[in-house]
Amino acid sequence: MYTKTLRISTKRVNTALVKKAAGDMDDKRGCKEPANKLSAKKRKEVVQHIASFPQYKSHYTRAESQRKFLHPDLSLAKMYEFYKDSTAQPVSLAMYKKVFYRDFNLPFKQVKKDTCKTCDAFKVLSKTRDKATEDLQAAKREHV
Repeated sequence: MYTKTLRISTKRVNTALVKKAAGDMDDKRGCKEPANKLSAKKRKEVVQHIASFPQYKSHYTRAESQRKFLHPDLSLAKMYEFYKDSTAQPVSLAMYKKVFYRDFNLPFKQVKKDTCKTCDAFKVLSKTRDKATEDLQAAKREHV
């Protein structure tokens, strides 16, 4: 009557009784580590690679925000290609993106407020000359 009322097989009832008799009623689901989990070593490798790219703070909004930016010519796909070239067994692009967005989440664009006549002048002068002179570099460092 019990199995017909609940519409279960006798095997379920027998299994439950055997487990109860053994004192092993703990639920063991979800205790095994997933096979596709990223190892700590690989994760550290990806984090170090992403951190190796130069990051900069906004020129004018430094006081308001501590947010850092990556160069606008860079993209996540380019970063992943560099990573693949430098590693023998790279992680997948999806895993690379997951680490990037979870740990860094740095934007790739130039900040619109971040233009300064002096900085722009230093940039133009350094491009027009073959070698940037030490006074030009010192003046730029002092300005920044």
